[in-house]
Amino acid sequence: MVASGLVGRTDVSHYRLAVHLLMALAIFSLVVWTAFDLRPAKASMDTRLKIPSIVTLALLPVQIGLGAFVAGLNAGFAFNTWPLMGDRFAPDGLWSLTPVWLNALENPITVQFLHRSVAYALFAAGMWACACAWRAGYRVRACILAAALTGQVALGVATLVSGVPVWLGWRTRPAGCCCWRRHCGWRMPP
Repeated sequence: MVASGLVGRTDVSHYRLAVHLLMALAIFSLVVWTAFDLRPAKASMDTRLKIPSIVTLALLPVQIGLGAFVAGLNAGFAFNTWPLMGDRFAPDGLWSLTPVWLNALENPITVQFLHRSVAYALFAAGMWACACAWRAGYRVRACILAAALTGQVALGVATLVSGVPVWLGWRTRPAGCCCWRRHCGWRMPP
């Protein structure tokens, strides 16, 4: 029998958590890719969707990795307000560690700020992809992706402002994979 090891101390290194989540995303991506390759109709991606899809799919693993850092560092407890962090967009203490690059890895305030900033960029890129998909004739998929992205943002904000309860916080991970899967669907014909 294998024990989890999380009996007395339930914290996990944010580095290990990020590797774990990103490996899970890579495996999930390979499964989705294989499932698409098994389909009889091989459609190429509409050229109007290429750039917004690449931008969105590049930002999503970054966001998931930052989410692991937020969870591992308990950075969600640093500021439980939204849209501002406390009373400012960029709070004090963002770059308090030396060397400066260490803040992005070890400073809970900076990690939460980066997670929020990438979330805004990811939401904008995802909505840009939805708009392009709508114009390309993928109307239902565009609506589903827009709903998934909006739901993910609402879930993240609700988790933050409610004090990061575990029952709500863990739901952001499968919801992020749902957004990933929905976005990968552009390869299939409408």
